[in-house]
Amino acid sequence: MTMDLSEFKPPVRLSMTDEEIFVALGNAEASEDGLARAMAIVEEQANLREHDNKLFAEWVERMRASENPLAQIALENVERAKHGLEPLPLVAPIIETEPEPLPEPSSQLQQDVQEILEQVEVVEVEIPVVDDPRGDSDDLFDAILADAAAEATGLIPTLQEHEVPAVTYSHDIIEESVPAFAVSADEDALVVEEKAVSSGWWNTLSVVLNTTGFLLPVVLAYLTATAEISFGTAVFGFGLGTLGQLGLFVASHFASKRTQEPVAVTRRATFGVFGAILPGISLLGLGLSVLALVAIGVAGSLNGAVAGLPVFSSKAVAGLSFGTLAALVLLVAGFVAVISFGRLFKYANAVVAAGLLVGFIVIALGTRANINLSNVSFYVDANQVTVIAVLVTLVGVVGFNSLPKLGSAYGKINTVWRWAGVTAALVVVPSAVFAHFELLFAQNAPATGFDLLNVLIRDTSFGTVSLWFVIFATAFAIANFMQQSLGNLRLLGLNRVSVWWSIALVLATVLAVALSPSWAFWLEVGRLLIVPAAAATGMAIAETMIRRGAYHEASLLRSYGFYRAIGWVGLLGFVASTTLGWATLSPTVHFNWLGFSGWVSVFAPAIALVAGLLWVGIAMVPVIFSQQRAVAEVEERKASLTGFSGFSE
Repeated sequence: MTMDLSEFKPPVRLSMTDEEIFVALGNAEASEDGLARAMAIVEEQANLREHDNKLFAEWVERMRASENPLAQIALENVERAKHGLEPLPLVAPIIETEPEPLPEPSSQLQQDVQEILEQVEVVEVEIPVVDDPRGDSDDLFDAILADAAAEATGLIPTLQEHEVPAVTYSHDIIEESVPAFAVSADEDALVVEEKAVSSGWWNTLSVVLNTTGFLLPVVLAYLTATAEISFGTAVFGFGLGTLGQLGLFVASHFASKRTQEPVAVTRRATFGVFGAILPGISLLGLGLSVLALVAIGVAGSLNGAVAGLPVFSSKAVAGLSFGTLAALVLLVAGFVAVISFGRLFKYANAVVAAGLLVGFIVIALGTRANINLSNVSFYVDANQVTVIAVLVTLVGVVGFNSLPKLGSAYGKINTVWRWAGVTAALVVVPSAVFAHFELLFAQNAPATGFDLLNVLIRDTSFGTVSLWFVIFATAFAIANFMQQSLGNLRLLGLNRVSVWWSIALVLATVLAVALSPSWAFWLEVGRLLIVPAAAATGMAIAETMIRRGAYHEASLLRSYGFYRAIGWVGLLGFVASTTLGWATLSPTVHFNWLGFSGWVSVFAPAIALVAGLLWVGIAMVPVIFSQQRAVAEVEERKASLTGFSGFSE
């Protein structure tokens, strides 16, 4: 009678493996109704796994209650699988029994055997030695026994020769009555938190210092000094502007807490995944105009400041002047620095920021003798203060998309020291730099011309230090602006920025500067594009204030998600706010159609920012609430479908 071994094997699973589910979800997401199909697959597999767990638990109970020795072997095989061991064969163990004792032979029988042995002649026979093919074994019987055991073992079927369940079972079922297949949602969250808690907030401070901490206040100090604006007005206006930048940074930071994606990607919730390309073009163009302005301005300032270099106005190659060629070299060098340093770029930023801070202290101490405080005017003009404050605040619009996060989306980040560092980097240090150089330029700079470097190096004892201070500050400012521009390519609907996109961006910038190397032209372009950038920033700030909860990151990367391909309400508000700003912006040589409303204002970018903010607060509240409800429903559904690992990811 043949024993049926199927009852000692776990029931065959009906649900798919985790890998098969991930493949099925990927195929589902490729379709138009991907989210709905993916949810259906997950729900179906969760039900199947619940059914499989129930059958397996019942099988375990039957094995425990069975008196058949094979049942214990089956349970032991499940435990062995838990540790990656080979299963034991399903063979009933051989029970060894004591042999019955033989009866004692009679005395007559013993006597007869003894007589026969005495009559037998013992003959010695020499046995020839034959090499044992199995090796030099001292015990031939042991070798034969080993061969026989190996042959017998090969004939016994093992669990591996039978059908293996498609999905492995939880090994805790034997110890517990409730099955558990996957890592729980809380455990998953802890894994993500452990990976994301390192935010590199010090990198944020370094980037801020290297972009707006030194270069911006020095340039603005030169401009306000040569415009003969009083020291009190200039410092008060600049200080208010830095507070405005701090407000923009806080808004950007709290938006970034709700997702792992940058602000450039979260804008898709307002404008749609592909609708965000329209404001993205203006924001990217603004970043490129800033790059051109910095490169051309620095190259022009270096003219005559470094001994041995030719006059920058003379022609070099291909009709380009030495000044234009120097600007192009700075642009390419910034790109090469970002690519070459890679992940080490943030450490280089930190080193340079610390060096620039020390350099400023040295220059300030060395040039304080050139400042006469008795001639300083502390008069404050409210109108001029407002203009300077708005101008400085709008500088923060350029970096609103690309500032690194102060903290992770997980864990506590609102520490006193971190916010103190941000305040110092955005407000205290730039204000100190601005105040010192405004006094220095006001009393030493010529009335006309952009003679910034010559003023700094006029004092021979600190000329070299000042020159290298400016060169390092501008070089890393260009590198940081370049890195921000590369990251802003995602504004064009890109989910992954390849190196070819980066090279294309750099080549486009180099070509644009080569064709139009005029600082005045790029200043006009910057004035034009700051209006749509301000409108988009105002909308982003309003959305940060209204929206609650995390973004649905999958929908930020797919045109058929909750945020759709085009958000018509958001785009309409963006176009309207931009049009209002351009209607009040004063016309320029190349853009003489600006100011078509008949009324112009220096606050045109601020008007666009406020208009965008109000549009979101009035027209987009229902859209935002609808998105939040849809995301909340999905998150609630996800929380209930924890049948397989990785779904919450």
